[in-house]
Amino acid sequence: MIEIHIHDNTGTITRAGIRERGGFYLQQGRSWVTLSAAEAARLREFLETHQ
Repeated sequence: MIEIHIHDNTGTITRAGIRERGGFYLQQGRSWVTLSAAEAARLREFLETHQ
C-alpha cells in the first residue's frame, strides 16, 4: 500500500493512498472518500475535459 500525507497552510493533514483492491482513498480528519479504479478513471477523465 502507498500512502502520502499532504499538509496545507492551516495545519490540516490529508492522507491519500492506493487501496489494495484498486482505486484510492482520501482522508481528512474523520471524513473518508474511497473511489474504485473505474470511478477514479471517470473522475480523471472529467477533470481533464473540464479544465
